Amino acid sequence: MKTLLKLSAASAILLLTACGDKTETTVSDAKPSPSEVEVTAKDDTTVTKTTIKTPKNEAEALDVFKTAEENYLTAKNNLSVFRTCPEENVLADISSYSTELGNPELSQEKWLKSNGKRKDVKTTASGLQYSVNKASTMTDTKPPMPTQKVRVNYHGLFLNGETFDSSYDRGEDIEFPLNGVIKGWTEGVGLMRPCDAWTFYIPSDLAYGPNGRGSIPPATPLVFHVQLLEISDN
Repeated sequence: MKTLLKLSAASAILLLTACGDKTETTVSDAKPSPSEVEVTAKDDTTVTKTTIKTPKNEAEALDVFKTAEENYLTAKNNLSVFRTCPEENVLADISSYSTELGNPELSQEKWLKSNGKRKDVKTTASGLQYSVNKASTMTDTKPPMPTQKVRVNYHGLFLNGETFDSSYDRGEDIEFPLNGVIKGWTEGVGLMRPCDAWTFYIPSDLAYGPNGRGSIPPATPLVFHVQLLEISDN
């Protein structure tokens, strides 16, 4: 459907920011009056028509700004509902995750080859492996883009089952830009939807590489239990 909106320039910017993934908004080719901006919006479900004239003084401009700001915050909150795992579906601990780790004495290559043969484990083109412990029901929500932020709970393990880091143990989830972490996380979490709880089996070249970092030795594959809690824009 096409919706014709007449908005001030500032309101048009806010509308462009607030629109969801299914709404396409473009500036009309027709020439608007000097006090208005014409905007055409295509939306699958709703039709709204609003006319906002250019304010004549600061008080009117402030009113227009406040209205636009309120509409933007409402739209942002509505979007957040579809990008946030409901509290009742958040896992409190790691008891729901797979405990199968295989023989830690094997070389990295042999361990990953053996692990990849398990029927519940999927292997991507990069070599990342993962298993689904709890599948999200929020299937209409798109997985996060690398440029977005994600909030997660996680539990990191070596192949011998030793824990090296855990937000579950700290009792506090963590938020970060998806493109600001190791490659295995960027790829793996980028496949998830809110409430998904997966286990990642990450080759060293998708983790901390040949040099390692901190408590992670060089060339070390890692296991992470991860639940995606929220997706947000930077």
